[in-house]
Amino acid sequence: MTPKYYAAFLLILLGGFLISIQKIEKMLRLREAFWWMIFASLIYAGQAVMLKSLYVNYSFWDLTVYLGFGEFLPTLVIISILPKIRNRFIKNLSSLKSMGWMLLGSAVILVTIASLSGLWAITGGPVSLVSVMRGFQSIFTLIYAVFLSIWLPKILKEELGAQNLGLKLAAILLMVAGLYLIYL
Repeated sequence: MTPKYYAAFLLILLGGFLISIQKIEKMLRLREAFWWMIFASLIYAGQAVMLKSLYVNYSFWDLTVYLGFGEFLPTLVIISILPKIRNRFIKNLSSLKSMGWMLLGSAVILVTIASLSGLWAITGGPVSLVSVMRGFQSIFTLIYAVFLSIWLPKILKEELGAQNLGLKLAAILLMVAGLYLIYL
């Protein structure tokens, strides 16, 4: 890797760090979510590398179907063997109002489309580049969160103060600058 890629990585990491800090009792601290994001990124990176090597030898649709089973089976096992979780799952589903069903259905459709397009991108491009491009998700997430907070505050309430939005925007711009360096 070149120094440009290391700089890009640092910009993206710094942006993620900035967006994850919160002020508690006059001190700045990282949100717990930051460490979960790092952990998830570690897992997704391993998955992406494994999938890239598998897509070389297996058909896109066959492997994607296997992955679907791999994502569904643990859920089925957990619901089957843990009655407390199963009961909570049934209770939550049965108490969903029409807006909840609409949001849940939309989320399932969106995650399916996003997953398929991400897997397809892995088959046709460098796995590291495909993974880095997921960094644009933060821009879209901020746009969606602001939109929903303003026009549909019952669905999502994002902190929209000028200082908070400024920090989030600065963090996202750092991440975009890092992504841009990778493409130079």
